[in-house]
Amino acid sequence: MKKNLGIIGIILISFLPVMFWVNSLPISNRFSSFYQTLTSIGQISGLIGLSLFSIELFLSGRFKFIEKYFGGLNKVYITHHLLGKVSLTLLLVHPLTLSVAYVPLSIQTAITRILPGTSWEINLGIISLLLLVSLLILTLSVKLPYELWRSTHKWLGIIFLIGVIHGFFVPSDITRGPILKNYMAFVISIGIVSYLYRTIFYKLLVKRFDYTVNKINYPTSDVIELNMLPKSNSISYSPGQFIFMSFINTSSPNEVHPFSLTSTPQDEGLSVAIKMSGDFTKKLNSVKVNDTVKIEGGFGGFSYLNYPNKTQTWIAGGIGVAPFISMMNSLKQQSGYNINLYYSARNIQEMVFLNKIKEISKATSQLKFIPWISEKDGKITAKLISKLDPDYNNKDILICGPTKMMKSLVDQFIKLGVKKGQIHTEEFAML
Repeated sequence: MKKNLGIIGIILISFLPVMFWVNSLPISNRFSSFYQTLTSIGQISGLIGLSLFSIELFLSGRFKFIEKYFGGLNKVYITHHLLGKVSLTLLLVHPLTLSVAYVPLSIQTAITRILPGTSWEINLGIISLLLLVSLLILTLSVKLPYELWRSTHKWLGIIFLIGVIHGFFVPSDITRGPILKNYMAFVISIGIVSYLYRTIFYKLLVKRFDYTVNKINYPTSDVIELNMLPKSNSISYSPGQFIFMSFINTSSPNEVHPFSLTSTPQDEGLSVAIKMSGDFTKKLNSVKVNDTVKIEGGFGGFSYLNYPNKTQTWIAGGIGVAPFISMMNSLKQQSGYNINLYYSARNIQEMVFLNKIKEISKATSQLKFIPWISEKDGKITAKLISKLDPDYNNKDILICGPTKMMKSLVDQFIKLGVKKGQIHTEEFAML
């Protein structure tokens, strides 16, 4: 229930200004004519759109305390991405309906609502919307490098500020109603502060920890494992969580990326396993022992400890086994668990930490390991798992692997009658 509070909060925050708007004038007057009806629709869409835009900036602040209200940081960013689409749609509806409302009265006036003119307040609104649409088209139509994609999001705060100036200076219910004006100022302040915290003053305000690389391994030819020790204070985290890392004094780009931890909280330091497949990760061969790593975390709700059902099915694909390594290693501190781990890879050579997984499964009766070689066994499916595990629909199911694999398995399990709340995934696509 707690993880649904985030969505409930978003709905309340974004619709409260509409309630204040309704109370400032009788509702019968708001929809008494074609002009009033479309004007009202435009005003409502503007109020909700601006509120959602502010909430979107707040969610991108990567605040740890809000994770529990959404079910993990990846769910926070999925919500953030969805709000971006909804707020853009509403902010597009805002000027269009205000323009169409004037068509029966004056075509010339209608045009001034969507094209730049003599009113600087309206011009700012048009500029803000055009920039927002351009940014969205760029990020959706062109596959940008990760760091460049992240940098485009820094413009969101500037676009938001331009839109805010428009909303507070163009004659409207916000400028005429003190309650609505104060509420919108409060909501907008949350977005602005979040933007400044995460984007402008990130290095000064965000708590990060310095670690030193003390060991480098290569479990397979395309996977690098980094072991790191804290220089002073260390992060706190749960088995299965992930961290954001940036490398200092190396030839690797100074970029911030998320990676799942393979270590446990009981270990002396941290360890991560990274597949060297992207533009950034391919350069990790340049990382050396004694290099400094800036770390923020831990994040995420993808931990077997977060679910009350101790009978679970874990499904890993490729490097998606990383968070399960952390969870497996921590099983010795727990009791009463009954877990089946299905680990799918194309061939035996691509099974990262295969020997380690075998050792852990032999050492504890709480874990049963089922290796799945797709070249030999075929693609892993929910139907095949259900045949091997008849009690599958009474378990919590944890899945981590390629995005397409996770989405496909989730859909398959739901078709087999598994409740959506029993299925848990970890995905970095939105981070």
